[in-house]
Formats: sequence, structure tokens, C-alpha cells
Amino acid sequence: MRSVMRIVLTMALLPACADAGDFNPEGLYAHTPSIGGLSAVTIQSAGAPNEYLIATLNGRGFRAVIDDAGQISTDEFGVVGAFDGADSVNIQLPEGVPSEFVLTRMVFTDSDFLKFDPRALAVDAANLAEWDIHEQLFHPVTGDEEFLQFPFFDSVMSSHTVDGVDTLRSTESFKGGLLGYFQGTMPSHRQWVVQVGDPVDRQFDPELAWQTRTGHDTSYDLRFIGKGRFEDINTFTTTVFVENASGGSRPLANGYLLFLQTLERKLPLLPGDLNGNGLVGNADRNALSSLFGLDEYQQDYRLLADITLDGIVDLRDLAALDGEVTTLVPIEAGHSGSWVNIDRNGEGWNIAILPGGKQAALGFFTYGPDGQTHVWVVGLGDIRGNEIYFDELTVTSGTTFGDFDPASVVRVNWGSVRVYFTGCNQGVLSFAGPDGFFNDARPIARLTSLAGLGCGGSIVVSHPAQSTTGTWGAEGRDGEGFLFEALPDGRVALYWYSYAADQPLQFWLGGLGVFDADTNTITFDSLEFITDLSFGGSPPGQSIDQVRFGSASFQQTTCDQGIFSFVSDHGDFEDDSFTLDRVFGVEAVDCDPEQFAAD
Repeated sequence: MRSVMRIVLTMALLPACADAGDFNPEGLYAHTPSIGGLSAVTIQSAGAPNEYLIATLNGRGFRAVIDDAGQISTDEFGVVGAFDGADSVNIQLPEGVPSEFVLTRMVFTDSDFLKFDPRALAVDAANLAEWDIHEQLFHPVTGDEEFLQFPFFDSVMSSHTVDGVDTLRSTESFKGGLLGYFQGTMPSHRQWVVQVGDPVDRQFDPELAWQTRTGHDTSYDLRFIGKGRFEDINTFTTTVFVENASGGSRPLANGYLLFLQTLERKLPLLPGDLNGNGLVGNADRNALSSLFGLDEYQQDYRLLADITLDGIVDLRDLAALDGEVTTLVPIEAGHSGSWVNIDRNGEGWNIAILPGGKQAALGFFTYGPDGQTHVWVVGLGDIRGNEIYFDELTVTSGTTFGDFDPASVVRVNWGSVRVYFTGCNQGVLSFAGPDGFFNDARPIARLTSLAGLGCGGSIVVSHPAQSTTGTWGAEGRDGEGFLFEALPDGRVALYWYSYAADQPLQFWLGGLGVFDADTNTITFDSLEFITDLSFGGSPPGQSIDQVRFGSASFQQTTCDQGIFSFVSDHGDFEDDSFTLDRVFGVEAVDCDPEQFAAD
């Protein structure tokens, strides 16, 4: 029983979020009017669902509704049109104006293109002498370099501060005339946006960056918009679209071009050298260990901590410091079961690979930071390659056990988890929780396997009790659940996630039962729960307090239904019985209806 109480359950009665559609009209487009010439147009969200602003870079444009099928319409101007594929738009204007034009999405743009966050961190500009600058100009259509036709920029790198954060600025000039500057910010993981501002007033237009300058007695307009990113920890690239919109002399060949700028560190940073002393040692390992979790990159040195460049700081990065290679094994049905961390007695995880092999259910049974409450966290995740991504897990509250009201159950986002396996019985789980639940990455080891399942296609043991394996729920008690695991030795583990009797807080318990094949009934002589533990579980070797809850039985009547009954030792939990219906099964675990046929 003590081993059972150390594990965590898969409690996935909560619905999964629907996948978002792939269609996104936002971006920068080349504009080909029917009256000739070339220009650029942006499409960006106007705030409300399906409402967008379609405008040239100088801000002239209109609001439009673009539905999920790519159809465009406006009430004010009578403009209609549609996407022809993901990156081409045909728009018809009303009478009295040019009748039609075509937009073609620029290849270097994406949905993050127009986002701007001045509070985000930029390249560490404390010592700009550490960077070498390389610049190139390309025609965006032909790909030819433009140096001979137009020696455009003279760059001077400098730094300044936005809301107390150091950022990197590139001040550009054309034949001695100051044009403006590009400023890099990081609104998301390794995705940078380059905004252009007025070099005198230092004002940004966070949506449509543009400027007008006069040079050599000839008036011309130059408009910029662009983005940048870290290619690796030592190389930062900037891509800027430059448009000349003047009606007079054109200093830009063909009206517009691409400006590419590459910053390279003169002394490359060493992966894992988090303190920057040129060596990788124990201090770096200690610093890396403190970064485990799923935090977005909030400090520049974390670019060095993600040594494997997979977007997460975890045990793979620590292994890489020692020159080790962590090989991940494919996710398969045999990975279903209960998992623990040997240094955290009293808590654990249950992972169930769902039928079809594309999703998994996760249950995390643990405790509140105060050490006085039980916590269970549940959710569904996607299997992507050799990892499972649980992007949004849920924790509940709001009802009590005896006065259960599904309408009162409150569901809130707890955080996210990623899981990968290095073998059939070993893996790593990284998580990021809310306040009070620290972020971490932990090695996990198998506690239970399921009857009939093994890794690599092997069969452990087949047993009639495996028909019970899965997640079950009682009608009228949505927000509560039961998990049964049929084990290879014929016993069945039960995990019951519910609520306290006298207050709207979570409560969970479990036990081991014996299966009677003649009646398809599991008898649990003792169900128990754990008290007085806080989040993280008990250190190794320290005993945990287990309290008897009572006894129970489950008689399965069909593959997807059965009767659960319990007798409690505690007066505030009244004895009861529920009809349970299956919510989720497990990949490669089958049920034979003939098992329940009358003799």
C-alpha cells in the first residue's frame, strides 16, 4: 500500500482545448496595384476576433473582417476579396478607385512580425565592442546584392534603456544624413521584432514604423519594417524591408529592398559558461540546476543554459555540460503507468497514452505549498516526436464531497509540463506551475506497468482485470474521477480524486485491490490517504503519514460501465455507491465484451 500511495494518477475528466486553426492573415505583403508600381501593405489584428487593419506602411488603409476561410469584407468601403491560399490575397475595390490589387506575403514575415513589447529584453548591450557588424542589401525579388547600385547604410551601434531595460540600437545614415534606428526587442522565445523610430524624437510607432527624410536636395520617403532573431548564442540577425515611396528621384533601385544585418560576437560565448569566466565548472552546473523548468527566457544568460537549443532548460542540458548525449526513445503504449521521483516520497505522476497514440493524459497528485491541503492536477497533452507536451493543465476547487455540485466546480490553469523518456523505465518531467509551485525538471522512474503492455512491442502479462484499466467518472459528478490500473500480478490499483467533506478543497486517496474473475469485481480492503506533506513530497528515508479512509469495491458490468461502492471509516464521508462510465481507455489495452456475458 505504501508504494501505491507514492504515485500520481491520470485524472483527465476535463475536456481538452480545441486546436487553434493554422490560418493567420497577419503579416507584411508586397502590394501590386493594377495601376502599376510596387508598394507594401500590412495586415494586422484590430483587436476584435476576425477584425483586421489592412494598410500601407504610411498608415492609409481600412478595417476589414477576414473570416477563417480567408474571405474579406468591409461595411464602410464596400471592399471585398479573398485569400488564394495562405500567402496570396486578391482584393476588389468599389467603383471610382483602382478596381483590383494583389497582395503577396513576404517570405520573411510571420504572425509575430508586428508585435512590440518595449519591456522585453534585448541583446546585452553592456559592451558593444564585443560585436562585429556585417551588412548586406538584397533585392527582395531577384535576390541580387544592391551594393553597387545603392551603398545604403552606415551603421553605428549604441545602447539605451526602455523601462529600465538595456536594449540594442543600430543608428543608420545615408550619405551623412541621419535616417533612423532599428531597435531589437524580444517578445517571445528567440523571436525578435525590429522597430524603426524617429532618431530625433525617439518615438516608436509600434504598429506601422515609418519615417520621412530629405537628402541631397531631393525629397524621398523611406519606410522600414523588420524583425530579427538569434541564430545561435553568438549570432544575431536583423531583416528589414525598406521601401522608397517618393514620386521623385528614387535612391532605392526598383523601389524597395531587403537589408540584412548580422551581429557576431568577437569572442564567442562558450555553451554552459553561465558566469562568463571562460570555463565550465561546478558554479555553472549549480546555476544551470536552478534554471530547470519551463520559464520563458527572462535573462540573456539563459541562452547559454539551453545548450541543446530545444527551448527548455532541463536535464539534457546538464548532461551536455559533461559531454553526455541523451537519447530519447519513441513514446509508446508501454510508457503508460505510474511514475515517481525517488527523492520525493508521497507524490507522483500517472501517464496514460490514449487510444490512437497521438495524445496522453497526465495526472499529478501532490500537495499545497502550505502542507495542509491535497492537490491534483490533470490534463491532456499532444505527443510530438519523442516528447509529450501538456501545454495547459487544470486544477479544480469549488465543491465538497457530500454536497457535490458539478456547476460549482471551478477550473483554472495550473501550468504546463513536458515529458520525455530515455528508456522504458526512465524519463524526465519538467514543469512550470503557479505561485508557490516552483518550476523544476526531475528524473522519473517507473513505479507500475500495466497488464498486457511492454515497451518495444513486448507483452508483460495479460489478465482479465486489464479491462478495468482507464479513467472513469460518475454521472452527475463531473469534476471528480477514478483511475484503475490493472497490474501484471493480477492486482488492481485505484486512484480516486475528489474533494474534502467539509470545505471546497481537493482530496485524493488510493489503494490496491484483488480481482475476482468470476464476478468481474475488484475488492479494496483498505483505501488510504496521506497527511501533512507540502509540495515536493517527503525527502528520501523520511516516513509519511498514511491514514485509512475505508474500503471499496468495483463490479464491472460491461467494458464501459460498472458499480463502485465504498464504506468510510470517517463520519463526514457517508457510505455511497456510484455507477461509473469509462471516460478514457489506454492505447493497446482491449476489453472483450464476452467477459461480461451471462453463463
